[in-house]
Amino acid sequence: MVRQGAVLIVDDDEAMREALADILGDEGYQTIEAASGSAALAAMREPGRQIALVLLDFVMPGMSGAGVIAEKMKDASIRDIPVILMTGFGKDEVDVDDGVVAIISKSTRTESWLAMVKNLCKP
Repeated sequence: MVRQGAVLIVDDDEAMREALADILGDEGYQTIEAASGSAALAAMREPGRQIALVLLDFVMPGMSGAGVIAEKMKDASIRDIPVILMTGFGKDEVDVDDGVVAIISKSTRTESWLAMVKNLCKP
C-alpha cells in the first residue's frame, strides 16, 4: 500500500537530516525533521499530522532507533507507520524486526533508498 503524507527524518546528525530533506524535497516530498527519538515520537503523535514514512537513525544519544521502534509498536495510533532504519553498522549487527520495513546502510546509494521511499509513499 502506498501511503500519502510527510516523511519524518530522524537523525541526531543535523547535516544528515538536511541532506535527506533536500533530496526528498527535490522529489516533491514534504519532510519533517527530528533530532532525537523523543522528538520523533512526539512528531508521530501530533494530532492532525499525517506521516507516511519514517527514516530512522539506529544510533542516537538518549533513545536509540530501537527504542523509538519499541515505543511506536506499543502505541496503536502510530504502530502502522512504516520505518526504514538507517545504520552505519552492517545489517547483520542490527537486531530489530518488528515495525521495520527495511534496514539500510547510511552508505547506500541515493537511488536505492529513494526507490524504497517511492514504493512506500507518494509526495
